[in-house]
Amino acid sequence: MVNLSEELPVFAVHHGNQRYMRYAILQAAGSNKVYLIGDESNLKLGDVPNVTWNASSGLLSEDLVQFRNRYVHMSSNSYTYELTCFERHFYIYTLARQLQINQFAMIDSDLLLYGKISDLLSAAGIGSGSEETFDAALCWDERQGEMDWACSPHFSVWTTDALKDFLDYTLTLYSDQVLLTQKWNWHISGRIPGGICDMTALYLWMQNADRKILNLTPYDVPYGFDYSLIQRAEICPYQKDKGIEKIEFRDGFPYFTSKGQGTLIRALTIHAQADSKKYMGMLYRGRNQAVEKAFLDFLDYFYKAKLLLQKWRQQRKS
Repeated sequence: MVNLSEELPVFAVHHGNQRYMRYAILQAAGSNKVYLIGDESNLKLGDVPNVTWNASSGLLSEDLVQFRNRYVHMSSNSYTYELTCFERHFYIYTLARQLQINQFAMIDSDLLLYGKISDLLSAAGIGSGSEETFDAALCWDERQGEMDWACSPHFSVWTTDALKDFLDYTLTLYSDQVLLTQKWNWHISGRIPGGICDMTALYLWMQNADRKILNLTPYDVPYGFDYSLIQRAEICPYQKDKGIEKIEFRDGFPYFTSKGQGTLIRALTIHAQADSKKYMGMLYRGRNQAVEKAFLDFLDYFYKAKLLLQKWRQQRKS
């Protein structure tokens, strides 16, 4: 069980040195000890106070080798992307065991973390009453469709034993792929993008695990842990502004506005998923201004148009 009286370090896994990732690490390291598992391109982040860099290439375990041998790609996303999303859990477990860390938080490289982990959980009322103890805390949409099967680790809290339980379950899933094939066929028949990913495995594990697992993003009583800036309006508990969640800063802290009463809810995390990554620098600096956002949108459209033009020219040459 997670003990909030002890320090919870933060683990992140990322290959590459994109600007948005650097904002995520800098923000987390402002209040927490951060272990970044990466490649040579982001080695210098190990010079940041409170950040320890580790090479993913040095964390190859027997379980990870076994998983790679069993993995079958069933997704419209790239093979490398989906495999890496699975692999990060193995990397983190191996490093946590090496460091003899029994509990920790895990963040995606597009997540901004606004405080010390134990303080954030306490602010959400986690750590007292019925939620005094838990094995893992994850993020999932309580209103998802019957075959969505998605549970996200973008901000999650773990005991090392619970993570090992999830890894063992994942290896079992890929030994007998009946459930995975069922979902993949649903995507194919309905021409629905996506497919099998680590979020699928986490959902199935969460449904079947004999452990106490908390949802950090309940709809009816949201804690302030963000599921996604671009979450669909009909399932988002916060007000939205031009496609993303409405955020305002007060005394340096971000706040969401609830849909129901219009009350302010302190944002404990902000998940700048997919295209909203372009806003991370603005949010990291404590701003959310319409003019700046419009400028970032323009730059993004310009960049995408440039890529399309380059692709068109290459096709013409071939």
